[in-house]
Amino acid sequence: MPLEAGARIGPYEVVCALGHGGMGEVYRGRDTRLGRDVAIKTLPALFAQDPERNARFGREAQLLAALNHPHIGGIYGVEEDGTSTFLILEFIDGVSLADRLAHGPLAIDETVAIARQIADALEAAHEKGIIHRDLKPGNIMLTADNQAKVLDFGLARAGDAAGSSASAMNSPTLTAAATAAGVILGTAAYMAPEQARGKAVDKRGDIWAFGVVVFEMLTGARPFGGETISETIAAIIKDPPAWNLLPDDLSPPLRVLLERTLQKDPRQRLRDIGEARLALDQIATSPAPVAMLPPPAPKRVWREAVPWAVAVVSIVAAIAMGLRSTNMASPGLPPLTYTISTSPEPLDRAALPAISPDGRHLAFVRNGALWVRALDQLEARQLTGTDGAQHPFWSPDSRQLAYLQANAVWRVGIEGVPPVRVAGYRFPKAARTPGGVWLADDTLVFAPAAGGTGLFSVSLAGGEFSTFLAPKSNVETDFHRPSLLPDGRSLMFAVDHVSDGADTIGVLANGTRKNVLTIKGELLDSPVYSPTGHILFHRENASPGIWAVPFDLSTLEATGTPFLVAAQGSYPSIANTGNLVYCENSVTGLATLSWLDLESAQVTSATTGRFPSLVYPRLSPNGRYVAAGIHVPAEGLAVIVVDLQRDTHIRFPADVRTAAGPWPVWAGDRMVVYTRSLNGTQQLIGRPADGSAGEVVLTRGMQPTIAAGRLVFARGANRNFDLFHMASPHAGADPGTPQGLEQSPASEVGPALSPDGTLLAYSLGNQGDTEVILRTYPAATGRWQVSSGGGATAVWSPRGDALYYRTVSGALMRVDVGRTPTVTLGTPREVRRPSRLIARVGYDVSPDGKRLLMVEEITGDAQRGTSVTVAQNWFAAFRK
Repeated sequence: MPLEAGARIGPYEVVCALGHGGMGEVYRGRDTRLGRDVAIKTLPALFAQDPERNARFGREAQLLAALNHPHIGGIYGVEEDGTSTFLILEFIDGVSLADRLAHGPLAIDETVAIARQIADALEAAHEKGIIHRDLKPGNIMLTADNQAKVLDFGLARAGDAAGSSASAMNSPTLTAAATAAGVILGTAAYMAPEQARGKAVDKRGDIWAFGVVVFEMLTGARPFGGETISETIAAIIKDPPAWNLLPDDLSPPLRVLLERTLQKDPRQRLRDIGEARLALDQIATSPAPVAMLPPPAPKRVWREAVPWAVAVVSIVAAIAMGLRSTNMASPGLPPLTYTISTSPEPLDRAALPAISPDGRHLAFVRNGALWVRALDQLEARQLTGTDGAQHPFWSPDSRQLAYLQANAVWRVGIEGVPPVRVAGYRFPKAARTPGGVWLADDTLVFAPAAGGTGLFSVSLAGGEFSTFLAPKSNVETDFHRPSLLPDGRSLMFAVDHVSDGADTIGVLANGTRKNVLTIKGELLDSPVYSPTGHILFHRENASPGIWAVPFDLSTLEATGTPFLVAAQGSYPSIANTGNLVYCENSVTGLATLSWLDLESAQVTSATTGRFPSLVYPRLSPNGRYVAAGIHVPAEGLAVIVVDLQRDTHIRFPADVRTAAGPWPVWAGDRMVVYTRSLNGTQQLIGRPADGSAGEVVLTRGMQPTIAAGRLVFARGANRNFDLFHMASPHAGADPGTPQGLEQSPASEVGPALSPDGTLLAYSLGNQGDTEVILRTYPAATGRWQVSSGGGATAVWSPRGDALYYRTVSGALMRVDVGRTPTVTLGTPREVRRPSRLIARVGYDVSPDGKRLLMVEEITGDAQRGTSVTVAQNWFAAFRK
């Protein structure tokens, strides 16, 4: 609630409100003990329960306490009333520099005096390793005698002022997720180019912002124009500053200082703000030229566009608004890409971003809830009542979202309309890439994308889902991520083939279905129509990334050859305006194997090998070898065996149709059993771990587990899988015929036998909605539920005294298992781990039980999938 005049906060009395912003509400107060005026700052009620905002608020107090400087607004203390926290700050009787500049530019000598004070304040902060990250006129107060005070260190970060680390924690953002990796923070007009590109920021970002502020004091205008955030960012990245606006009588030393602070390449920029302070001292006291290095020669940006078009533009995808031609992008807009964030954790498939048809909003799932971010605003908003949301998609008018939640489809307005249940949802949720579309006639069409399902529809008014488009019998299996063509009625989709290793992009228009593009040995996904006259789509195997193919809307036919647009980009979503968003990296990003110490949470390398899409690592009983799945471009999933002692590996042949798995396990130390597709069905394969002999087909099934001479596995089709068992192939006897073990209307998958073979854990439910169940083996004389609130991927400790599993949100849990005299289960406890260690693709426990072997995903910043690229006018780079 707003504070009323006369309210007391400890010894401080509220006098009146001073203002409010995104980071807090500020009141004038009176210190009744010391008889002085103070400023009282508190979080707005809307954000009082937001852990991220509270952390940023507390960080501001700590940083201000570390700074005692005449040109930095000070802090007197922190007060709490049980529900809110208040910062008691120095009251500065004056106006902001922004208010002064609203009346026009300052005189040159006044500018030099104020700039010198700002530089002095920044120097003091940088010497303590503190980077402001949001310097702008609105955060600078001027007293009646023109003394400058730098305020608002709420976005500052204590760290390496030299900028030697590219840590994600130093990365700025335009979103609420200020600590996320590879994102943009601060006010757009004052961002350095590296900030605008979503890269790590160090003290040179403050130096750039300082240059922008000085330029604005001298001219009354900013050096980079733009009516929107996108236009401003584009100008910062590609345009020179508007030097022609500088006063004619500006001294050469001051102009040189500005040019040094506004170098786009941070390596060419002024290295230390202290140099600027010294230069300003000399400018103020002497007319003689200041001894500063001249600015480096400007780079010929567009001359360098040839390699950029091949490299950087391959990471750019965007479409200009208002295109007049279906084959030409707007010549007035250059390609532009910038990065925003949705969460400090990697996105899972249920959280793939979706841009609204009007191009103004981005929807995504963060921390299990639905969020919306207006692309011209700094903050994302959580939509109330959407906990557990998955797979959001937009209404044609861009005002509502449909999504899955629990066992139903819901819709919610982005401006205050509460969630409304539409219909029950009976399909599996743990699929490759489900998705839906909202037709112009208020019909929802959804692709469950698992178990051989097609497309299903339901009216927005409610009812039951009915088949909208079935797969071709014995030819096709799953449909993925449908999208709309411009008429709002015709659909585009990707569909898997059963046995020939091909995926197809198809359309359904006016009741007629037509295949647009088929590529053998590929996984195709997320086709979307671009107003440039192309289909953009995700390609998984050969040269993974976002690709485009020319497309004729009138004939519904591809009219050219596919070409790569964004290397390692994935899952595009496009607006009617042509604005495009996509995940930063493809699911075929490189990964390695690392050890997680369960006591210290420290991570150490298990191998120097780097592999594409590393999944399901399993240790041999002696702990020396690891069997895992990898994704081989243009082939499919293969099995590798890594020798951890010699740091070498061998690879078994790939299977072009296994879209998941291959779930390898060890039959002793010398044989690997895994899953591959043969003749359209999943088969269990045995092969010597050294590759000395060929494959042996054991039986039909998948997801094997082996212990104490027994083999348990899943077998089934569509959405119903049951558990079977037989003798292990290394037991020295004929394994015999598989026998049924667990059979029910729900699916039983992911079996895990305890090391002594007396207990069996498995996942029970409808794939995405599963719980980990424990039962005695082979006879089910006892049964217990292990997980709470969803779980899968059960793995035993070597002594059988603990079970590990992952939750729906990706958390890794441990449950202690007792055996005397009967089975007892402990409370699930989360395992601490860095976010780059991915639990959803499998893990294993070391023979001594002290470490977990996990997949560590690798990109330039050691993470992927944490950020989203927003792009416009992508085809401009390919016009020639």
